[in-house]
Amino acid sequence: MDAGSATIEWLYREQLRVDAEWSVRDATGFTWWADHNAQRIEVVRRDHDPELGESFLIRVRTEVLCDLTSTIGPCRLSGISSCRLLR
Repeated sequence: MDAGSATIEWLYREQLRVDAEWSVRDATGFTWWADHNAQRIEVVRRDHDPELGESFLIRVRTEVLCDLTSTIGPCRLSGISSCRLLR
């Protein structure tokens, strides 16, 4: 098992203690429902540097807003999806 997969497994079993009844696993990670919103945790990129070795990018995404295009339009929507905090 590589370090990325091992980290995903550690998050699932030890850090978050995810209940199998409230989660869906696949080859790159898992989606779980700890509350009202689903959270997706997955390995999205694997790199190898000859000097530094392997590295993994793990993404954690929680969907909190949906179907906004009908009320605010696509131009404003692009600002929301750029990982900035909403105030």
